Formats: sequence, C-alpha cells, structure tokens
Amino acid sequence: MAVQDLKEKGVKVPKLRKRRCPSSQSGHTQDKGDRYVFGNNLFSMPGVFIEDCGFVPKFLVDAFTVVKNHIDTVGIFRKTGSVARQKELKHNLDNGGDLEVESSNVFDVTSLIKQFFRELPDSLLTTRLHDVFIKCHQLQESDSRLKHIQLMCLLLPLENLSTLKFTMQCCAEIASHSENNKMNMSNLAVVLTPNLIHTNSKSEKMTQVEGQLLAAQTSIIELLIEHSADIGMVDESLQERSHMMSTCFASEDELDRSCDESEEPKSKKKKRRSGSLQGIVSGISNTISKWSKRGGIKGASSNQSLVSSSSADMEDSSVAVDVGDAAGISIGIMDATPIVVRKRKASDEGVPFSATKR
Repeated sequence: MAVQDLKEKGVKVPKLRKRRCPSSQSGHTQDKGDRYVFGNNLFSMPGVFIEDCGFVPKFLVDAFTVVKNHIDTVGIFRKTGSVARQKELKHNLDNGGDLEVESSNVFDVTSLIKQFFRELPDSLLTTRLHDVFIKCHQLQESDSRLKHIQLMCLLLPLENLSTLKFTMQCCAEIASHSENNKMNMSNLAVVLTPNLIHTNSKSEKMTQVEGQLLAAQTSIIELLIEHSADIGMVDESLQERSHMMSTCFASEDELDRSCDESEEPKSKKKKRRSGSLQGIVSGISNTISKWSKRGGIKGASSNQSLVSSSSADMEDSSVAVDVGDAAGISIGIMDATPIVVRKRKASDEGVPFSATKR
C-alpha cells in the first residue's frame, strides 16, 4: 500500500528484493566470524533491542551512550579525536571487544560512528532506494514531501529501519542541547549525510550536479532528525486500508481455500477428459447390444459378424468389446464404427439382410 501511494504521486519504486540472510530470533546472527563491526552487514552484527526502535548494533548503542554522557561538549561530531586511539579502538571492536563507555574519548567515538556508517556494505538508506528518496524530496508540497519520505522508510530492510530511527533520535537529542554543544539539526545533517548516504563519486572536486544532490540528501537527513519519532510509524489512513484488507482476507487458510476452489474446475475437466475413452467403448457396446436385440440376428446365423473383418484384424486389435454370451461376438474398437442402415423386411427363407423388397 505504501508503494501504491508513492505511485499515485508519480514516484516509481523498484521491486523489493528478498533478504540475503534470514534473521534469527534476536534479529542478528551470533557466529564468531560475524562479530566484527566495521565493514559488516547490519543483520550480521550483535544487536541490542531498543524499545520503539527494534534491534540496533551493540556498538552504536554503546557509542551513543558515550555521546550522551558528554552531550554538552562543543563540536560533537564535528571535531575529530586521536587517529591512533581510534585505530586501537577499532581493532579491539573487530576482535570481539566492547567499547569502554566510561573511559572513551567522545571525539574518538563520534569519529568511529561516522566511520562505521561509511564502511557499511550498503548505505543506511540503501543504494536501491536512494533515487526514490530524492524524488520524494522533490515533491512540491512540504507536507506531501515529509509524508512520502516517511513512507519510503517503511520500505527499508528491518535492520536499516531500526538503526536509522535510533540514530536519528539520538541526533535529535543532541540537537536539543545545541545551545551548549553548538550542533543543531542542520549542522548534524551536514556532518553525517556523507557518511549515511554513500556516493559513487571518487573525484576530489565536487561538480555542480553533485553539490545539488548533496544538498537534497542533507535536507532529507535533517527532516528525518526533526521527525525522528515518526520514523517507522504508519499513519491512520494506511492503517484503515490495512484493516480493510485484513477483513477481506481474514487468514491465510481462506486464501488457500479460495485458490483450491479456483483450481477445482480444472481437475474436473481433466477427469472428464480421462474418462472419454471408456465412454466411447461403452457407447459402442450399447449400440451393438441394441442391434442384436432387434431380430436382425436369428438362429444359426447369429454367429455371423455384423462387421466384415478378418480374424487377423481382430487379433491385432488392442481393445475388444464383449457383446454378450448370446451373440458371441468380439469386435475390435477400430472396426466397431456405427453405420446407419435402412430397415429391411426379412424374406420368407429368413435370410438376414436380404436385398429383396416386398
């Protein structure tokens, strides 16, 4: 239904792909080889369940805990820390270690957060849906623009949606302390957008088109920070339509039954086709039986065949019809084609099928 609403606005959404890896009960696999943090898929990382968000990578939960402990520090996410300390922290995290929440430097941690998003195999908003987000942002009405960007968030993979909402809510909380840390929503969007949305450009100089694209991307991230509480939420109209669909198709069993009923006439047709040969044989048998009872076959001549055929032909016939013990006639199905014959009166000598008319 979200895709249908987007199409009504002229926004075409690419076909949804199947998940590459099924989620476990905790939302993430816990294999030893998948415990590294940087450069790994979101669904493969150890996760922590956050209320109203879902499962979020444990590293991000610990990292934003450090940020919240220093939320009034000037230049959060703008200033960089020690590169040497960041390498040491990264090596420790990729080898299964945890972030030291109490002793870690806030600028080192914010730099690692940006590096974490930058090194994801796919960007948080996904490369596949990137152009659709831009088209939603280009809609004229501001209300419609926000609504359809939020609809696009519903089409993200579950782990991306949970991580996006958690990150945007943390950024909104940081921006609420902008009087002290000097990082409002706009500043945070400018700093984080190049890390959250990947670009394919490898040139050092930015072209005019790339500059316009970056401005649109930054505006999208700022909107998501401002309305972070509504990310992943379904509006009332969408809920009503979803309820109507659920009442029409109450359960999967009803859908299965409707499919079975639609396929039932086909099976009946197949049964009728499979019984057609038997019907031909029985029809021929009944016709011959009627002929034998009409008096056309009497006395000693009753043993003569109604259809002229050689004994060799009868032996080669694959199917034979037994008319009855009285007639003693065995007729091949290929030789038993009914022939319409005019009625003739029998002669005085009782010769059957006499050609003499009275």
